[in-house]
Amino acid sequence: MSLTGEDKEFIAAAIAAAVTAAKNETVEAIATAVRAEMKGAEERAQEFARGIETNLLAAFHGHAKGQTARLHTAEITTQDMGIRIAALEERVLNIETRQRPPQ
Repeated sequence: MSLTGEDKEFIAAAIAAAVTAAKNETVEAIATAVRAEMKGAEERAQEFARGIETNLLAAFHGHAKGQTARLHTAEITTQDMGIRIAALEERVLNIETRQRPPQ
């Protein structure tokens, strides 16, 4: 039993179709795997960025807390200095306007 030309063409076409289908399935499987890996990498990158953001916010909060304390101290010191200057001005004014007893 020998294959005719028509049989050979049919077999070649069937093999080509099977190979093409297998290639398409393989390409699709690879594409699906790559998409899954990319999604995982994106999620890891987002989580990493969130961690950095949290660390930066915590650092800025600590720095701002210290700066607020320093500013409050400076404001209190300035207010105290103003009160002391006002008291000194009042004392100088009292000395300047005091009437001297007659001699």
